[in-house]
Amino acid sequence: MIRIDLLPKEERKRKPTLAPRARAPRAARAPVKIRIPVGADTAIVVVIFVVILGLMYFMFAAQKREIARLDDEIASMQAELKRLKEAVRLVKDLEEKERAIKVKLEIIGKLNKDRFLIAHMLDELSRLVPENCWILSVVEKKLSVAIEGMSFSNFIVADFMKKLEASQYFQNVNLSVVSRDKVGGYELMKFKLTTNLTSPKPLRTTGG
Repeated sequence: MIRIDLLPKEERKRKPTLAPRARAPRAARAPVKIRIPVGADTAIVVVIFVVILGLMYFMFAAQKREIARLDDEIASMQAELKRLKEAVRLVKDLEEKERAIKVKLEIIGKLNKDRFLIAHMLDELSRLVPENCWILSVVEKKLSVAIEGMSFSNFIVADFMKKLEASQYFQNVNLSVVSRDKVGGYELMKFKLTTNLTSPKPLRTTGG
């Protein structure tokens, strides 16, 4: 049998190739699912974890409220302390003023007492001076009294000293100076006495 090749020359040189086999499409992979077994133990752990978180939250909230309360209390105490410091300072100022007033009152009272005492002393002195005795000067300094005078005799001076000793306003009467002097042709005794001024003791009243 005679074969006639009608293919072109180029085509004849190519070797026949087998058609590739069509591959079957791969099936899509299903996602892997990890299943955690949920049992009684797991549920208990979850509940305990939730309870612990709740307790921690409430503890934190309570602690926060307590800190806020303490801050308010500290601020209130600081304000009270400041107010008390002001009150203490005011009290100290008042006490100092009170002490100053007391000192002034004591000085005024002493001056008044000494003034009245000196007035009584002068009145008492004029009452005690005997006849033929004259007082020339009376000097008082810190309740110490110096009396200068003149008299006709030493006996009159001695009598005057006895009267002073018997008085409630005088004590420790001493004759410091005595001398003779002429006045208007008369010979007189010039004397100087020292004594201490004292307040008379109040009279005691007896009941019944």
